Amino acid sequence: MRPFCVATIGVILGIIIGLYLKSIAFFICIMIIIISIILKLKNKLNSCVIIIGICFIVFCIYTLMLENNYTKITKKYDKQSITIQGIVVTNGNEKKYKTQYEIQVMKIHNNNTGETEKRNFKVLCDIKGKKDEIGLKFGDEIIFSSKFEAPYTERNEGGFDYSQYLKTKKIAGSVMSKSENIRLVGQNKINILARITNDLKKALLNKTYKILPKDEAGLCAALLLGDKSKINNDIENSFREANLSHMLAISGAHISYILLGVSTVLSYLKIHKRWAKTFICMFLLFFMFLAGGSPSIVRACIMAILNLVAEMLFEKSDTFNNLGISAFIILLFNPYALLDISFQLSFGGTIGIVTFVELLYNIRLKRKGITKRKDQEEKNGKIQGRKYSEFTYKILIYIEQTTIMSLAANIVITPIMLHNFSSISLVFIISNLLATPIMGICLILGMIFLVSLIITPLAYVVAFLLGPLLKIFILAWKRCIKVNDSVEATEKKL
Repeated sequence: MRPFCVATIGVILGIIIGLYLKSIAFFICIMIIIISIILKLKNKLNSCVIIIGICFIVFCIYTLMLENNYTKITKKYDKQSITIQGIVVTNGNEKKYKTQYEIQVMKIHNNNTGETEKRNFKVLCDIKGKKDEIGLKFGDEIIFSSKFEAPYTERNEGGFDYSQYLKTKKIAGSVMSKSENIRLVGQNKINILARITNDLKKALLNKTYKILPKDEAGLCAALLLGDKSKINNDIENSFREANLSHMLAISGAHISYILLGVSTVLSYLKIHKRWAKTFICMFLLFFMFLAGGSPSIVRACIMAILNLVAEMLFEKSDTFNNLGISAFIILLFNPYALLDISFQLSFGGTIGIVTFVELLYNIRLKRKGITKRKDQEEKNGKIQGRKYSEFTYKILIYIEQTTIMSLAANIVITPIMLHNFSSISLVFIISNLLATPIMGICLILGMIFLVSLIITPLAYVVAFLLGPLLKIFILAWKRCIKVNDSVEATEKKL
């Protein structure tokens, strides 16, 4: 039995019931308790029911409490004049006429009723002016007055629910202010790890945008540091329409290249394997915070750490159990992460690959009428008289493996894309065949580029190679979208 997989099923069911079936949630909880008591705990099936039932009840109540808290905040403060005392927890996202910050609220005062209370939630704060003119920094404690605006919910059936989106970021609403109305009452009111990671990330981003062209710098920041604040909307749409949104979210492929780079350096320094793996685990935890801690990053890092820990303990790592553990941890800190597209694509793609790759591979062998042993011998080059050269054969193997991986991932990803964006790509296999090697080279060069930022002249040399490659990466998907549009237009005519 995979206990964390079973527990995560209960967690997800509990969250869904807590979010969407509030009126009958407690009745279902009571039914599960009664069923669990009646069943005898003699076999694995009954144990699974108990684990699912407990997790279901706990997370259903947990989600209901969070929902109730958000509802109270929006009802109590919507359209009200308030004074907020809070801490700036982002560097600020500069837009056309304003800069947007996330503020962690500590105290809130209702100017109409005179009531003051301690609160623990975040608000989006739009401040007129440019970031440099405003002068706010990460960790500043501020006091300002404004009007609280509750986010809108789903206006049309199947439409975008801004309220649910903000909850995935733990944000309850938004406010507006002017820089002259903000009073600074403290600095560095944030933990030391958050300050270090923020300062390092800010320095890396500033140098990246200084050295690389705007579009290429935005893509590089998204691929390596999880920062999509300055990526061009057209580029983001191109990746989404080519079913490559998962490549803009740091996940398993990105982490595998990072692991390869770090482990190669540690091996070159002749550090003992156990100490090297311990260092890599610590580095992954640090990178998780540095890259923003989105669900896809957390999943990939936790799964990589669990694999490394299993190796150090000489145990076999179970992919499904690791998936369950990472999902459990993410949803424990924020149940609304279940609604995050990053969470859905990251876990969906991984589940698709783990579940369907072997099935598709076996179907391919049956269609060819060959055994696994013969197929492996072909890959190892043991069978003589092949009609292809070794290089051509490796290309064909790569195309075959990438196609199977792409099909497996998209079995799960495609319904998610349809639900969230009402569209799918008809050329996802071609786009993945092109994307995988280009992204790999971009990630390797990108990591070298980030390290070389310590010595600015060296960074310009690396950027000379990285820039054109990122440009090709961008243009390739725009071309894929044109092909996709042509295919759709032809289908409509037929």
